[in-house]
Amino acid sequence: MLIPPNNPEIDLLLCCARAHITPEIAEHIHSLVQHDIDWEYLLKISLDHRVMPLLYRSLEKTCPEKIPKQTLIQLQSYYSTNATRNLFLTARLLEILNLFHNNHILAVPFKGPVLAKWLYGDITLRQFSDLDILVHPNHALRARNVLMENGYRPEIQLDDKQFSIFMKAKDAVTFSCNETRVFVDLHWGLKIRNSSFPVYSDLFDSHLKFVEIEGHQVNNLSTEELLLYLCTHGALHCWESLGWISCVAELIRSNTDLNCERITRMVQKVKYERIFALGLFLASDLLGAEPPEKIKNYLNKDPMVETLAMEVYRNLFHNHDKSKNNEISNKFSFFHIKVRNRHSEKIRFIIQMVMCPTKVDWRRFPLPASVSFLLYLLRPARLCLELLSVLFKKCVKKTKTLELQVKR
Repeated sequence: MLIPPNNPEIDLLLCCARAHITPEIAEHIHSLVQHDIDWEYLLKISLDHRVMPLLYRSLEKTCPEKIPKQTLIQLQSYYSTNATRNLFLTARLLEILNLFHNNHILAVPFKGPVLAKWLYGDITLRQFSDLDILVHPNHALRARNVLMENGYRPEIQLDDKQFSIFMKAKDAVTFSCNETRVFVDLHWGLKIRNSSFPVYSDLFDSHLKFVEIEGHQVNNLSTEELLLYLCTHGALHCWESLGWISCVAELIRSNTDLNCERITRMVQKVKYERIFALGLFLASDLLGAEPPEKIKNYLNKDPMVETLAMEVYRNLFHNHDKSKNNEISNKFSFFHIKVRNRHSEKIRFIIQMVMCPTKVDWRRFPLPASVSFLLYLLRPARLCLELLSVLFKKCVKKTKTLELQVKR
């Protein structure tokens, strides 16, 4: 590992954040629990990193007698609460899929309970809070209307014409149901920070997998699409959660059917070589998931991968030093620029970040479809105003500090 864990809590979390505990890892867990573990802190970071269910199951299977009784009870309580919520969300997912099926909408749920069942064999072993469903772009408007007819409200109120234009700029919209407090992300494409992740035309025909959930066969992305998506999604959020790295690690470990030639073509087509290599590196370095030989060369081709991994680690484990703040932001940081290989991609990303309207812009300025192009002018104007506001607040704060120093 590039940065060995500085405390036993993080080391223990890394050992437990996996689906299967090998005899060697089990022995290391036994050794670690002999230390003076800060159990309250361990529980907190397991929740923050969304691997609490894996921590509970790993400890309960390997050394429950060595865990303080109160800690084990608390972990079990967290696990039960999470399991109940997961089962509830799974039931809601099946309801929505049935609605879509009745309206002739082919839907592909991913992440959430589907990912939990595929990677861990148990929908209770993953923390998730919403449902993600991918539909064909041609069915997105119909899917939106079906959700709205059944009590789900979109985060942005748009008429049909506005929504059609919104679809060209964005790849998803969030719906919520006040009655059930369920959030649904409806996707018609997959993106990472304004760069398109291709949903191949044949994905809905020949590259779907099937996962059984609660006795139902549901669609899922293929191994190749899902692996690339998990790597791009992690990069989008600066890999701030160990749970995302665990998903990549388990996908690599549990799928011997990975088509290396196909995923290599996909990575090269979207120019995500560094993004993909970083995801593989993190899964291998932190959780020991060795990728197949045919794609292992991605780990050694780009020297920037290890540099970016060091940056991720400093951010990922910042909680062990309570005085530190996150060094990288998942909204925008130089990390998002450095993770791209080519200068042209970096420049394109910056331009799109400045010029392309976000969901916030669509929400604040719900312009009629005929003049929606004005959002591309409002976006940079809004950014300039926000920057001026930040600078003004800093000046005011500095002035007040100087006045206090003068008075003293």
